[in-house]
Amino acid sequence: MVVSHSLPLAGGHGLFCNMLPFSGSKLHAPGTRICNRRFQGCFHRIITFSRWSFKGSDCDEDVDSIRQQRVVTLGLVGFVAGLVFLPATATPPALASPNPALISQEEAIQMQTAENTAGSMTYGQILAARDNIMKDMYTRDAWLGMIRLKKYEKLVNSMEAQEKLCRECTRNRRLMEQVWQTVSNEYYDNEGSFSEAQWSGELYRTLNKAGGLLHTKAETYQAVKEMVANLGDRYSAFLIPEEYRLAIRHPLPSELKYLAYRYTGIGMELGNRSPNGGFMIVAPFAGSPAEEAGILGGEQLWAVDGIAVDSLTRDEAGALLRGPIGSMVELEVHGDGGTRTLLLERRALPLPPMKTHLLDTGDGHLVAYLRLHYFTHEGTKKMAAAIREGEALGVDGYILDLRNNPGGVFEEAIAMAALWLDCKGCDVTETVRSSGTNIEDLVYTVGNLPSEIFSKNPGVLTHAPLAIITNRDSASASEVITGALHDNHRVFTIGERTFGKGVVQYFFPMDDGSGLKLTVAKYLTPARYDISRQGGLQPDKACSDYPHGGLQSDKCIELALGMLLKKAQPAGVAVPAPMPYRWLPLMQRRISTSGTY
Repeated sequence: MVVSHSLPLAGGHGLFCNMLPFSGSKLHAPGTRICNRRFQGCFHRIITFSRWSFKGSDCDEDVDSIRQQRVVTLGLVGFVAGLVFLPATATPPALASPNPALISQEEAIQMQTAENTAGSMTYGQILAARDNIMKDMYTRDAWLGMIRLKKYEKLVNSMEAQEKLCRECTRNRRLMEQVWQTVSNEYYDNEGSFSEAQWSGELYRTLNKAGGLLHTKAETYQAVKEMVANLGDRYSAFLIPEEYRLAIRHPLPSELKYLAYRYTGIGMELGNRSPNGGFMIVAPFAGSPAEEAGILGGEQLWAVDGIAVDSLTRDEAGALLRGPIGSMVELEVHGDGGTRTLLLERRALPLPPMKTHLLDTGDGHLVAYLRLHYFTHEGTKKMAAAIREGEALGVDGYILDLRNNPGGVFEEAIAMAALWLDCKGCDVTETVRSSGTNIEDLVYTVGNLPSEIFSKNPGVLTHAPLAIITNRDSASASEVITGALHDNHRVFTIGERTFGKGVVQYFFPMDDGSGLKLTVAKYLTPARYDISRQGGLQPDKACSDYPHGGLQSDKCIELALGMLLKKAQPAGVAVPAPMPYRWLPLMQRRISTSGTY
């Protein structure tokens, strides 16, 4: 099997100053075990690549095999370290003596043999032997990656004199290296197409394309964006400082007015140009005017207020969709059912994370309807408050509507799932980091969630029946909670197959205030269903309809109500008499029929 480990690579002038043998250490990440053996080195310029693939059979390799590798490597590589500036015809000095505490008596004998052998070799022969041994220890992809990094090193060294005259150039290059390093350390390749050699080549290609120097921030940002885009991962992106602050919701005061303007509109995301004309509609925002008008992801926007968008950029088309609150905008939208013209009212966006109201079935039953727009910490608190209020009112069940919910904070989906699960020790989800061997990275279980993430373990708040409604644009965190509750037999699902985004992204800050959104893991449902590879989650009962807004019902809500009441009153089972106030008309119960928690 191929084992990943960290390897500092030489940079700068190639000065070795502390070459040590393999440590043979094993590092333990949460929920997994990783075999890790590494060189430790001191170099003028260091680039660390944690993905180097090392040929080996198992983490528990034969001790003699490891010792043999340590001896040979120290004997040849360590010896070469002292000869970097000697000509090929020079007489090599004696091998540097390692710390006696680091080797056994048998290793000392082998080391002496290596020294005697080395004494009769030319410097060129020693270099060739060193390269052959190291090459044989790595996979072909990893070895080619190291060769390409040396090529990058030569380029940097060739520009050293010019870079000294441009301080900004040095800072810009280091930013590019920081982003590259973060990707090499943290990126999870869900498609299995990541190449160590190719990613090493990206570093050289990016700097070489700029002529060896990155003079301005604008030039650097564009180059780094292109470098990250070449990963081929649509969920990963480099973010300039303004984009990064907005992504993590920490805008500067000067950006607040822009944000208010940006989030005043009809609430839908535009994608790339469509082959049929116009722009693809990625998805409407949950609870937005676009959603209430029945606009669906996958349809095309052809015109705004009579202006064809084919002649516009995506930003220009988006600007036409925005405008004063309460103003109207006319859209021409094309989909499977043909072309239709819609008149929508612009509103302030985004909406609160969750809205809720009570549904009176007309026969004395009461159901709490929760519309979750996106996953945040505030949303988790609102959901807990809504469940507590529902329990105080004695509701007969809950409907959790996740249609057009694009996701949000991964950990909040886990916390929300725990509010519904009364099964201590049952799994919520599992994240996976290793592409090659599908090593289990971390399993989240009810009652035993990581304390460094969850300061307080959320507990179950209700045992009432629950239905979840999804559609094609229910993604990411929406799929986490749906999969967790469904696999634990806590919910029945209604609607359409979900989007199928089974990967997790983290934000990484860079030194200059920019940031990197990067795919770091995939997740599996408790039944180990791989959403990213096998597609979205199929509902128990199919239904296609869109939320109509306000207190209006729709086909999927009606279907969910029917299934909830069947579960609440199974055939042939005596049902306890409801509390007296439950038989009163809804408006006479002195409870709110709608609101935002």
